[in-house]
Amino acid sequence: PTIDSVTIEPDPATTTDTLTCSYSGYDDADGDADVSTLEWTVGGVTVGTDTTLSGAFTGGDTVTCTVTPDDGTDTGTAVSASITLDNTAPVLAEVTLTPDPAVEGDTLTCTPGTTTDADGTTSFTYAYAWSVDGSDPGETGSTLTSDFFDRDQAVLCTVTPNDGTDDGDAVDSNTVTIENTAPSIDSVTIDPDPAAATDTLTCSYTGYDDADGDADASSLEWTVNGSTVGSDSALSGDFTGGDTVTCTVTPNDGTDTGTAVSASVTIDNSAPVLAEVTLTPDPAVEGDTLTCTPGETTDDDGTTSFTYSTAWSVDGSDPGETGSTLTSDFFARDQAVLCTVTPNDGSNDGDAVDSNTVTIDNTAPSIDAVSIDPDPAAATDTLTCSYTGYDDADGDSDVSTLEWTVNGSTVGTDTTLSGAFVGGDTVTCTVTPDDGTDTGTEVSVSITIDNTAPVLAEVTLTPDPAVEGDTLTCTPGTTSDDDGTTSFTYAYSWSVDGSDPGETSSTLTSDFFARDQAVRCTVTPNDGTDDGTAVD
Repeated sequence: PTIDSVTIEPDPATTTDTLTCSYSGYDDADGDADVSTLEWTVGGVTVGTDTTLSGAFTGGDTVTCTVTPDDGTDTGTAVSASITLDNTAPVLAEVTLTPDPAVEGDTLTCTPGTTTDADGTTSFTYAYAWSVDGSDPGETGSTLTSDFFDRDQAVLCTVTPNDGTDDGDAVDSNTVTIENTAPSIDSVTIDPDPAAATDTLTCSYTGYDDADGDADASSLEWTVNGSTVGSDSALSGDFTGGDTVTCTVTPNDGTDTGTAVSASVTIDNSAPVLAEVTLTPDPAVEGDTLTCTPGETTDDDGTTSFTYSTAWSVDGSDPGETGSTLTSDFFARDQAVLCTVTPNDGSNDGDAVDSNTVTIDNTAPSIDAVSIDPDPAAATDTLTCSYTGYDDADGDSDVSTLEWTVNGSTVGTDTTLSGAFVGGDTVTCTVTPDDGTDTGTEVSVSITIDNTAPVLAEVTLTPDPAVEGDTLTCTPGTTSDDDGTTSFTYAYSWSVDGSDPGETSSTLTSDFFARDQAVRCTVTPNDGTDDGTAVD
């Protein structure tokens, strides 16, 4: 059999098309049925035998359809048709313009997204076009510097992909409107540095820069140990030694703030100031313990707790003591003593301050005890006063004095006393220790003189002789008393033949006796305090 021609449709075609192969003019002289065959080749390689073909080719390929006429017995002469496939343009999915948002100082970057190609191409080139507020700045690269745009302008880029043969459709990016550029500063300085608590600190900064040319509206903040204390350019009185003072400047152009820049100083400790030092007692004697007392101490840092170191001088020499007290082991009479105190606030010493100078005076002597002998004593005794324990820190001789008083009145200064007191009197001996320069504390002892009983010389019973009708009278004779008492009372008792008739008066009537009975009276004198010896 034979055929006239073969046709491939569509023609021209691209890689995305489905190709159809047809033929015409089949002729068989024998009238046999048409069982002709078909073969597709791409670049000479068989890729199919159906009437249609798709997906087996790319742009530029030569696709051939060959039909071989066949009547079931013999094949005739094959007839072919060929087409060359057109290139398929690449497809760009999207374009991204970054950063977004952007500021004047930024460089914008135009980035193509995924690009596909029906021909299977994987490597593409891109053409870039820019628009700034609708105008072409003339740049063709993938980036655009801030030389080509200003604040508030709208920028976009357009990218056209190319697969090496054809351009794809151009794709626009997102539109980026240029925002305000935050300002910046270079450095911050605090003066003075170093600084003390009494200083006024000043904060300054340099290098303000704003890409948009906006005026400087920067702000300032002072902090002390992290707490905000001010916003002026100067700061004073809000800090103490050891504090960390920071000045932070935040650049601002009236629209946006830039990156804050800080500077810090650590406040030096201020030494404490001691107003005065007092050395007591003043005057002092060798037996004293001297005490060195610091006065008011102030500190510009506000410190209220201080320690003190003490140094001593005795006649210009250091005795080696460092405590706040100095005992008399380290000084003697007539020596000049002063102390020097240095305050410390926990970090620094302040200036040393001298106390008043104390010149050691004479030490008055002392005695331990005074005694009077005998004790108890009567009006007729001779009293002796003695004392013990004389002591003088300066080693001076004992020239102590003695004074006797009776009921508070001075009666003598000798060591003995007699005849100046009676029973009931309070006799005191006072000894005043004396070293020839000073007198010490006097020491006294007192005794009360015991009462002396009265003495009755005799007793007379009258009449004698007597008869039963008489009244007998018992009469005391002379009564004496060493205490000088002149008024006495008498107690009477009677004996009738050795028996007590029960009468206590000075007379006894004859009702109590009879002829031949022996009568006696007994009288006991009393001076108001004590009974004397009874007399018959």
